[in-house]
Amino acid sequence: MLWRELEEKNLVLKERALIGEIIAHLAEIETRKLYCDLMYHSLYDYCTEELGYTNDQAYRRISAMRLSKQLPQIKTKLENGSISLSSANMFSTLIKDSKMEKGEQVEVIRLSVSISKETLAKIEQVKSLYSKKNRNGESLDLDKVLDMMAQVALIILDGKSIL
Repeated sequence: MLWRELEEKNLVLKERALIGEIIAHLAEIETRKLYCDLMYHSLYDYCTEELGYTNDQAYRRISAMRLSKQLPQIKTKLENGSISLSSANMFSTLIKDSKMEKGEQVEVIRLSVSISKETLAKIEQVKSLYSKKNRNGESLDLDKVLDMMAQVALIILDGKSIL
């Protein structure tokens, strides 16, 4: 059983590295418009018709590739598994939808999420505890609470902060 688990983990690492290579190749193909040499109208057509990706698979890879052109650290994060193609796609969509300039791309204007009542209660508890601990009565808005909780989670899980 142990050998099989190691083999599966090795395959996952290879898959992540391949995603990085595919993203790099797609960037080169798009930059040089190599898909035109094969008589395709777009990179998307090349990915779906020539490479055999489904519509969603092609879109996610192209979206991640274009995002990695804007933010080169995205490719590294895809390769090390800290983000998925779906997450990169969602972030790319947020950037496009908010019409962010290149220097503003690390900020997200608005994000909608559905959370359970239990999670909401925990967030409210954090806000309340912070207000009690802070002598000047400063309260936290939701963004600050989520940022603080993310920082704590990163410290606990990875031993590092994101700042």
